[in-house]
Amino acid sequence: MEQDDQEVNKNTSSPSLSSPKNTRRRNKLYERFCKLMLSTDPLQAFAMLFLTFNVAAAAYRSRGDAAALCFVLTSYFGLLLLSGLLRRFDRLGPGDSAEERARLRAAVWLLSTGLVLGFSWRVAALMPRAVALVIWLMSASVAGAGFYALFLFKDHN
Repeated sequence: MEQDDQEVNKNTSSPSLSSPKNTRRRNKLYERFCKLMLSTDPLQAFAMLFLTFNVAAAAYRSRGDAAALCFVLTSYFGLLLLSGLLRRFDRLGPGDSAEERARLRAAVWLLSTGLVLGFSWRVAALMPRAVALVIWLMSASVAGAGFYALFLFKDHN
C-alpha cells in the first residue's frame, strides 16, 4: 500500500505544496516581506503592521460575505503593491532608462486609479444618489489629476 502511494506521488505532474521548490518560494516571499518591513523607517513599518492588523480584522468580520472579503483582500494587496512600486520608482537614479521610468509611472497610475475607483464604488453604494455623484466626480478628478501629474506635466527646473 505504501509503495502504491509512492508510485502515485511519482506520477503526478504537479509538485506538492511541501516540495523543496515551493518551500524555497515561500521562504523567498517571506524574506521579501521582512525586508520590506525592516528596511523602512519605524513609522512606515508601524503603518504597514497597523494596516495588516486591520485587514486581518476586516477579513475576519467579512468571512461570510465573499464580495466584502474579496474587496478587503484586493485593496490590501493593491496597497502593498502600490507601496512597493512607489519605493522602486523613488530609487530610480538618473542613469536608469526612461522606458523603465515610464513603465513604473504607468503602473503606479493604473494601480492608484483602480484603488480610488474601488473605494469610491464601495462608498458611493452607501450614499444617497447626489452624494454618490459627488464621490464619482471627485474620483474622476483625482484620476485625471494623477494622469496629468504623471504623464503630461513637464518640470522645467
